[in-house]
Amino acid sequence: MGFELDCNRDNTLNNIEEKNEKYEKNDVRNAINPFMVSMIFVAIFTIIATGAVTATFLTKYLHTTDKEYAIIMSCVQIGIIGTFIGTYIVARSGKTKPIMIPMTILGRSLYAIIGILLLITPSVGDKNHPTMLIYLVGILILLAWIINNIGASGWSTWMADLIPKSIAGSLFGIRARLSFVMQLVVGLSAPFMISCFHHSRYIYAIVFIFCGLCGVLDIIIHSRIREVKREVEKPLPTVFNLITIPWHDQFFRKISLYLFVSNIGLALMGVFVWRFCYAPLSENGLSMDFNVANLIVSIIPLLCMVVTSPIWGRAIDRFGAKIVMMTAIFSHTFIPLAWSIFSVHHVDRTLIFIWLIIVAVFSGCTWSGVDQPIVYMQMKIFPNKLKVAYITLSALCVSAGAFLGVMACGYLTSFFSLMLPRIPSLWWVSEYQPLFLLATIVRFGSFVYLKTSVKFPVPTNKDVTIVTVYKYVFYNACRTISYWFEPIKRLNKQKN
Repeated sequence: MGFELDCNRDNTLNNIEEKNEKYEKNDVRNAINPFMVSMIFVAIFTIIATGAVTATFLTKYLHTTDKEYAIIMSCVQIGIIGTFIGTYIVARSGKTKPIMIPMTILGRSLYAIIGILLLITPSVGDKNHPTMLIYLVGILILLAWIINNIGASGWSTWMADLIPKSIAGSLFGIRARLSFVMQLVVGLSAPFMISCFHHSRYIYAIVFIFCGLCGVLDIIIHSRIREVKREVEKPLPTVFNLITIPWHDQFFRKISLYLFVSNIGLALMGVFVWRFCYAPLSENGLSMDFNVANLIVSIIPLLCMVVTSPIWGRAIDRFGAKIVMMTAIFSHTFIPLAWSIFSVHHVDRTLIFIWLIIVAVFSGCTWSGVDQPIVYMQMKIFPNKLKVAYITLSALCVSAGAFLGVMACGYLTSFFSLMLPRIPSLWWVSEYQPLFLLATIVRFGSFVYLKTSVKFPVPTNKDVTIVTVYKYVFYNACRTISYWFEPIKRLNKQKN
């Protein structure tokens, strides 16, 4: 990954249109290494703070209810409140670093405080429900994301000034691969440690303290990247300007609705897939072991993302953001359906696990196409004037959709758990499967809206279709895997 970037860096930088860039070529070169290395630590922070470890901690250690689980997991989205404060400061000052460094360090440090809190509180028994500890953890996570977002609100604008448009898709693809590699390492090691120590408060404490430290290290590395003060609008933008001006743009209005609806659909499965995996057979769940669930939900998709993330980045550069976005959201329309059609009471569990492994491979191969075009769009398609406001409001639409989806899950699961036992023909259905079916419907609706109603400023070539993108991604993925095994093939030929 690093070798690939170093080989192409000088050639690509020679093609930069200096009139469109605020950094000199040398500044871009000096910034790329910290920009890439910092991804190692932010990836570790993110996978622990929002992934399997936190989901398992809330489910297996704190024994939260579905509603409590939904509220705490939605704190990541509620934290978007902080972005408004940070956006206002960045828009009026023209600089990101003075607010980013202290606020993100403080916000991410609160995960280390959660670890310390676990060290000084008594262990939670298997049947206990520590209400006070649940409240404290929820409050700390909420504060962590509000404060973190105050600091991080101008990051995308800062990077947009730094990364040339000609290499943005590819560079973020390589960075995403590095992120997925680190998430894979943590996704394997942290759950293994937790399992070995039987969900001890001490091991959770160590993991959360490590999470906070990695989040802080990311910011320390970022502090080495020079920032050129951006021109500030005259007169200085007000809060009203920041909230209203982006909505005058027709493309922004339409893409924001897509982001809102699609993220409702993504969240309707989202973190609750863990609850379905852990639910016992008596509740029509999959009753998976922690390591099996982690393999299917986290590890296999991450392995596939490592292979395909740079390919999706190159696909954005080659075909455009819209067709890539359409291809990926179409793929993810059917993944919730695949999780909900089988029951352990009708199909052998081994066959279900094999089926879910296939689904996990497909999910991982296509996820980068959902995520990367949004980042690309925020940095390179939104207008430069008040770009920070466009980015903030689009992030709000993403978070609002995800928040609504997660909260809906908390209440709908309670509703389905009461209603389904009253319908004899659905005795085999858990309260989570109807959520997944609803997710399929919402995701498909967002795909149709994106295809028919959202016109991007840079139109896609009419000859490029979803099938074209699929062929490009999977053909290059096969080539990448074949290339990785080339040394083994050569060794075998030498032996023969």
